[in-house]
Amino acid sequence: MLLKKLLLFISITCITAYAQGVSGVEKIVKPGDALHYYVAFDSPIKGEATVSANLVLQTTIEGGQEGFSRSWTANQSHKISETVYEVDTTVPATNIASGLYRLTDVFIDFKQGGEKDYRYGVDFKNDNTFRIVNDQHREYPNIKSVTPEPPK
Repeated sequence: MLLKKLLLFISITCITAYAQGVSGVEKIVKPGDALHYYVAFDSPIKGEATVSANLVLQTTIEGGQEGFSRSWTANQSHKISETVYEVDTTVPATNIASGLYRLTDVFIDFKQGGEKDYRYGVDFKNDNTFRIVNDQHREYPNIKSVTPEPPK
């Protein structure tokens, strides 16, 4: 009986550890890669509309990437069903900062005007994070001086 309990405990521990390891895998993308999201609503959207999503950097900008973009909007969408929309985007090919990004907002944009904003953590709980690795960097010179008179 004790052996059965021990084996059950070990099995549950191994399954739990495996599941946690799989969920902790980080998706890594690079500029030019395609991303796809499916947005499911609990009822049909009334009226003609498109669905878009904001993807926003969650970490600090690396050296040499100051001035690079920190976010973009995925705005290529099409209706899959009455309640599901697919939103597609491509990671911007130039000047996108490396780091951890999150899908922070989903928008419904109505053709007749107006929009509805859904926020991550408030209106939906799915944590859609990924890491962009962009090898592009710039070298910026340091400022030697700033004076009202010409340098000598």
